[in-house]
Amino acid sequence: LISVGIVHGDINAVSKWTVGLWLVTIGAIVSTLVGGFAYFDPSNLKSPPDAFSNMGTLIVSLGTAARIGLYDFSGYQDVCMIGDEVKDAKRNIPRSCVITCVVVTVVYLAVYLAVLGYLPWDGPEGTYLSSLN
Repeated sequence: LISVGIVHGDINAVSKWTVGLWLVTIGAIVSTLVGGFAYFDPSNLKSPPDAFSNMGTLIVSLGTAARIGLYDFSGYQDVCMIGDEVKDAKRNIPRSCVITCVVVTVVYLAVYLAVLGYLPWDGPEGTYLSSLN
């Protein structure tokens, strides 16, 4: 309801909310990177010996993870629909799509590396794997 109210407001208010939410997002990313790399433990990145033994499960798991990234990039069809409002659209839309994809990929990798380096992937103190045995 709050989002709908903001969108139906004055365009200047919408732009201020957009910038504010963007700054909060950047702050969350930066704090995650700083916190994750400040307490980074390389041993958290070690995979178990049988991690790649079941290729079917690995492929399904990677596909499931890629689904999130594809969802994040799916908004570009909306940008292409408003191409007539963009100056020099044939040049600027593809360029913005490629630059954004590269930046988002780098940010995703950095955030996931920071989180995985800080938190063991199998839970605190390896409790997830211990509970399976």
